[in-house]
Order: sequence, then structure tokens, then C-alpha cells
Amino acid sequence: MVYSASNPAPQYPGQYGAAPGTPGYTPRASVTLDARQNPRAVHSFVAGLIAVFFNVLLVPSILAIVLGAQALTRSNQLRAAGQEDKTRGLAVAGFAMGVVGGVWGLIQGLIFVIGFLPVFFFDVS
Repeated sequence: MVYSASNPAPQYPGQYGAAPGTPGYTPRASVTLDARQNPRAVHSFVAGLIAVFFNVLLVPSILAIVLGAQALTRSNQLRAAGQEDKTRGLAVAGFAMGVVGGVWGLIQGLIFVIGFLPVFFFDVS
């Protein structure tokens, strides 16, 4: 959308609040956390999906678990600050899929190694 004199951009009165030292000014907390600032939850979810379907050397599983743990920590910080975090479910799902993908990858690796044991230790000719 192009804004011009005939089509001005929307204005939001009171968006920035009163200036310090004026009536109506209320100081903000020194640290403000925003629920939209938890992108690691989405990254964890995507890495978890990849880990379930295509888990090369367990890298997606490890990423999903680490990012999920970081996202859950961030979610706890948001809750402690009194803000709602709508991405907590994605963080939990990503973490869980990372664990499931990792366990499944370890089982597949174990089956692969056990399948080759007779070739290395027994004469199969």
C-alpha cells in the first residue's frame, strides 16, 4: 500500500504515551518482554518435524531439544513478567518431537550396527 497526502498512513493516538515529567506519565518496568519475542519455539517445532521424518546423524533432534529448552526458558521468563506466551505449546511439541526423533534415530542406528555384526565377526561364506 502506498501512502500519500490523499491516502495518509493510519495514526494511533497515545501510542507512545506521555513524555517523562508530564502529567499522566507512568514509568515502565526496566525490562519488558514481549510474547512475540520467542521465535525459538517455532524453530524448535520445525526442527522437531524434521527430526521425526529425516533425522540425519541426530542433528535435527539435538537442535529441536536445545531450541525447545531455550524456548521453554523464555516462556517461563514471559510468564514471570506477567505476559502471556502463545508459543509455549510449539516449544513443548518441538522438544517432544526432538526426543522421539532422537530415540527413533538411535534405535535405527542400533539395528543398522547389529545387522552388520555377522559380516565382521562370523564367516558367512
